[in-house]
Amino acid sequence: MERETTEFESSGHKIVAYTFITAAEARDAKRALFDGITVEAPDVGMPTTKPKIPLSNTESYMHAQLMACVFTVDGKPAAQVIEQLPSDEYDALVTDCRDHLPRVFLVKAKTLDTHSPSSTN
Repeated sequence: MERETTEFESSGHKIVAYTFITAAEARDAKRALFDGITVEAPDVGMPTTKPKIPLSNTESYMHAQLMACVFTVDGKPAAQVIEQLPSDEYDALVTDCRDHLPRVFLVKAKTLDTHSPSSTN
């Protein structure tokens, strides 16, 4: 199956990305998110425990999604380029992908509203 792609700019780089990731790619990304997490059933009458997801897992999850959806960077295979980007350009790429690819990154990047009026007392 051939997937639809989209193009956009990120930190001066031309990005070609898939508009969605496959079920297998999504499953692999979720493995990165939930790696090493266990949930134990509480004893009867005890409060329910909630698993905690380490921040390192969320970073691995985002990276797995990014590597699955970005096809090329400046016409070169994404895998060859992404790992060599300066960290600020990598962070911008993650943010731009989240904004441009809603079927991959279900939560859009948060942006600061620099035009909101400041509060005065």
